[in-house]
Amino acid sequence: MFELMPDSYLSTDKKIITSAKLLIYDSYQNKFLVIKRGLNHQHNPGLWELPGGKIIFPELINIGLSREVMEETDLLINLEDTEILSIKSRKITDKNSSYNGFIFELMAGFINQSINLEKVQPSDEHIDKKLITIDYNCLKDQDLTLDSKLIINYFLDNIIETS
Repeated sequence: MFELMPDSYLSTDKKIITSAKLLIYDSYQNKFLVIKRGLNHQHNPGLWELPGGKIIFPELINIGLSREVMEETDLLINLEDTEILSIKSRKITDKNSSYNGFIFELMAGFINQSINLEKVQPSDEHIDKKLITIDYNCLKDQDLTLDSKLIINYFLDNIIETS
């Protein structure tokens, strides 16, 4: 289910939606950054999520993810050497969605970087920001999007050592 993707990975299939999220982890604080979707947003209104979004062909995943993080948080992050993981793929079966029949691929990156919350400026589609202590208890927070929970769980299981 989880696999490493090369930095040059990109999808040319017009029926694949690639979404990439970044877990920005501050090991000194043992916290990570989340941003809150606007209450009137079509997708996941009012929920907290990791920064990121759709990768636009022919962008490389790490370039598109850097762009999305900048758009959503105003943080400039260099993901040049960051490994990108494929966390989950699923077919969209919602007949009311314009993406019915598409494959949704969730990608994720991880970076350990100090976070100054005052420098984070959420985009127009987000209404708040916060740092959350990273441990398995944070996964019980019903205000996190499912995609964010999947990514956080993966990194807790495989990358981050919690005490």
